[in-house]
Amino acid sequence: MKIVVISAVLGLFGVFAGAQENTQAVPEKPVVEAPDAPAQPIVQAAPVQTAAVVTTPLTMAELKKSHGQALAELKKKREEAIKQLKESMKGKPVTEMREAISKQRAVDKTAVKALKDFQNAEIEHFKKDHPEAVKKIKEIKKQENNTPVVPEKK
Repeated sequence: MKIVVISAVLGLFGVFAGAQENTQAVPEKPVVEAPDAPAQPIVQAAPVQTAAVVTTPLTMAELKKSHGQALAELKKKREEAIKQLKESMKGKPVTEMREAISKQRAVDKTAVKALKDFQNAEIEHFKKDHPEAVKKIKEIKKQENNTPVVPEKK
């Protein structure tokens, strides 16, 4: 009886294998390749991304303002994650909670550092692309430094 069952199963495998060989014999249609798309610039994103549309800042002040907002948003999200971690670890030993929180803060610190490094690189790139804007900023700072300080009258 075992021999009959085994031969029937092997026969089915043979039928399936034969069916696969028949499908492989069909000539394939030539593949039409799409023309190469223009290369998109590679942008490294911050560890935490938002769904907001990124616009190109027109001035250094706008760039620094957007950097400040991104940094504040990242820090806010990191603090929220730590609160959630504390909530999830309720009932566990205090030492274990402290270790987990310190590890999370270390990860957060590296994320903030990576964001700051990216922002500094972006500022340097902006300075290279907009030398006239940097020149204006230097002139304004120079004028501010040259104005005499007048003491207030009481």
